[in-house]
Amino acid sequence: MIKSTKAFFSHSKLYSRPGRMFSDVATLNYLSFLNDSAPASLVVAHGLMGNSLNFRPIVTHQELSSLCNSYLFDLRNHGKSEHKPTMSLEDMACDIEAATQKLGLEKFYLLGHSLGGKVAMVYSRLFPQRLKGLIVCDVGPYDYNDVTKFKAGAKTQEMLQTCAKIPMKGLSRQELWAKIESAANNSKSVAGLLMSNIDEVGKNEFKWKVNLDVINIFYNELLGIYRGTSKKYSGPVKVIAGRQSEYVPRNELSEFHSVFENFDTQRDIVYIEGANHWVHFTKPEEFVKEVSSFIKQRERL
Repeated sequence: MIKSTKAFFSHSKLYSRPGRMFSDVATLNYLSFLNDSAPASLVVAHGLMGNSLNFRPIVTHQELSSLCNSYLFDLRNHGKSEHKPTMSLEDMACDIEAATQKLGLEKFYLLGHSLGGKVAMVYSRLFPQRLKGLIVCDVGPYDYNDVTKFKAGAKTQEMLQTCAKIPMKGLSRQELWAKIESAANNSKSVAGLLMSNIDEVGKNEFKWKVNLDVINIFYNELLGIYRGTSKKYSGPVKVIAGRQSEYVPRNELSEFHSVFENFDTQRDIVYIEGANHWVHFTKPEEFVKEVSSFIKQRERL
């Protein structure tokens, strides 16, 4: 039987590890889905403008719920987690380390999508001893600020900057939706994602749940290449990419060797047919199958 819980961490001063890494960790909100008979733990980090609910249908799928106790975090400045004035990839990796220490998780699998995948790759280089395996969803160690190779990054930045200028007072919900949809280049699905990050706090008055100002300030850093350490992660890795996505170009897979010591471009990456950047939404059954297979191999099940 799966038990669902949700919680906040009540303070940010931890931990056994010294140094500046834990000087200012964010208080993280999380959801957990627990199964007493599950042999492993899975920690999940969502993408930009996402939240802990995004992967709930994935981790509660029968195939995965029988394998893992799952912990779905809101990253800093997202969802119900604490807002902070800084938002580097290392900041967010350290938030996850502090939070998993607080939960008492000794070793676990870490899955990250998009921005969460960037954070997961940094985490694997800073805290490799904590991982049983790493699952990276439709993102890589690329500089997504390079508009000659990647178009989506600049478009998303323009969209978020436009959103930050939309007045949060004096508009009806319908009028706000229209402005958000326009900022999203008339994509109803993206507009829906953005609207899920907005709370109605009064009549014709709204506020962003995310810390949009800080996200915009750190946007280019988040899309760039992390250079905080030259260490590579040598543990098990699975990269799950969408065939219709531009985020993991098939002719540049060698870049994964810059962050993963033992990466094999034939063994460690799979492209899911018919999936776009949101692989877990567009092809959930196939996604669950890939994640479950990776964990089963590691657990010898």
